[in-house]
Amino acid sequence: MNFFRLLGFAIAFSLIIPAALLSSCEDSTSTIGDSIVTDESKIVIDSAFTVTGRSTVNDVLEASTLTQLLGTINASGYGRLSSDYVTQMMPSSSIDTVGVTTADIDSICLVLRFYGNKITGDSLVPMGVKAYELTRQLPDALNSGFSPDGYYDPSKLLGQAVYTSNNAYSDSTETEGIHVVVVKLPTELGRNFFELYKNDSEAFQSPTAFAKAFPGLFISNSFGSGRVTNIFNTRLALYYHSNQKYTNKVGEERDTVYYRAGVLAASTPEVVSNNNLSFSIAPQLKSRVDQGEAIIVAPLGYNVQFRMPVREIVSTYRKQTASSMGVINSLSIFLPAETIDNENDILPPAQVLLIRSDKTKEFFDNNQTPDNKTSFLATYSSTQGGYTVSNLRAYIKTYIDDTDGVITDTDCNFDIIPVNTETETVQNGYSSYTVVTSVGPHIDGPAMVKICLDKAKIKFTYSTQTVKI
Repeated sequence: MNFFRLLGFAIAFSLIIPAALLSSCEDSTSTIGDSIVTDESKIVIDSAFTVTGRSTVNDVLEASTLTQLLGTINASGYGRLSSDYVTQMMPSSSIDTVGVTTADIDSICLVLRFYGNKITGDSLVPMGVKAYELTRQLPDALNSGFSPDGYYDPSKLLGQAVYTSNNAYSDSTETEGIHVVVVKLPTELGRNFFELYKNDSEAFQSPTAFAKAFPGLFISNSFGSGRVTNIFNTRLALYYHSNQKYTNKVGEERDTVYYRAGVLAASTPEVVSNNNLSFSIAPQLKSRVDQGEAIIVAPLGYNVQFRMPVREIVSTYRKQTASSMGVINSLSIFLPAETIDNENDILPPAQVLLIRSDKTKEFFDNNQTPDNKTSFLATYSSTQGGYTVSNLRAYIKTYIDDTDGVITDTDCNFDIIPVNTETETVQNGYSSYTVVTSVGPHIDGPAMVKICLDKAKIKFTYSTQTVKI
């Protein structure tokens, strides 16, 4: 349906006519303006376009992200998801050795840190975790289908622990809401690291050098089902003491013992890490997809591909402006989304990437960020019940300006992919703004949603001006 709104002559005319002509018209001694007659000006809001699409299988993804999933969940209406992970470690470049000997190393622990609200499933069910040292270097190219078999020795367990997601973190210096899983490791491992630092500190100057001495860790779920936990930080914590002397206020020399703790190494964005995922979709969910519903399931399962009506939008615009001048104001799309009933409160993905299908592989292979030309971010709104992309103007303008070009199916096909993003706040004088620094596949945990393509709303707004001279 088209809606037309008549604008006042002065406003529309000032938008269309060049400044030089305006200057002439405002000159009371000129007669140029007498020969110009505005026939009609209007803003057109067209929302008559339709969208079609379907779910596409997503059974493998690049899973090398800072987020690390651990656990297993079998959720009715969703499916069974399990995840363990492998990771190299970024070493601390400096370790305090003053007054410390190898014998003073008291213990070393693996610490898995997570937020209490970053779990899916039962927070009280006991789960088991095991840690193994990797026996060989991880390959640079990994995906969710990677198997750690052959990269660790199952007979050489470093440590294990039982945990729930209610494990409270007692350190008041930490941000409220952070929980931890602590796995005690052999003290000898900590002493070996200390000796390595004293004898070859260069091994601690880069993750590559460190990996030669310590290839990394394999963290697996040893028992339990009913929860997956989003680990945001994996670290090795070293605990030690030092014997030192000090002089008190009256000049007496005394012995004292200082107990210390420090982060020896941690999983960071600079090192190789990978979530090893396994997923079996619920039969009823697969049946809905087979019947034509456009459903997203993450981290593995389904994305959605749809057809953007580029040809129809361009054709409509050219017909409406065939005998007039036109200015494209905006193009937006709203994708209504329905939550899918399930027993574990699995929600829609918080963000999705809208990207031209032929650009998807290149986008993730090259760690790109949305350019607002062929790739766009959209955030889920529970209030509106869907996702909105409002900055499509540049994309459609490319085809409207190219009057000789042929619009192909490639130009019209888009993917909707659940993603996780990282942002950075940039300070500019007295103001600040947020920029997206990285975009990766959604590995926060289980997510699913139905995209109601039949109810999608495309809003195309443009201005026309008919001028007689």
